[in-house]
Amino acid sequence: MAKPILVIKFGTASITQKNGEPDENVLSEIARQVAGLHEIYNIVLVSSGAVGAGKHFIKNYSGKISERKAAAAIGNPLLLGRYAYFFYPYKIN
Repeated sequence: MAKPILVIKFGTASITQKNGEPDENVLSEIARQVAGLHEIYNIVLVSSGAVGAGKHFIKNYSGKISERKAAAAIGNPLLLGRYAYFFYPYKIN
């Protein structure tokens, strides 16, 4: 019998610091807890935070739609890289 699917959503405020950068303590704890659930469930993570992770790379960021899109394009791979780093010890990718 296939494992049930568990979808977990993390909002920006729950995974980032006040400056918008990913909170590594939180990401580490997420990885630890998800690793425990991974044996029981197929986990799908849905995560916000890409704009926050990328906006400090945009000079004079003001939050316009075009800037938010650019920040998300920059921040998404950065955020995914941090998730990969913290899930690696658990052999989850």
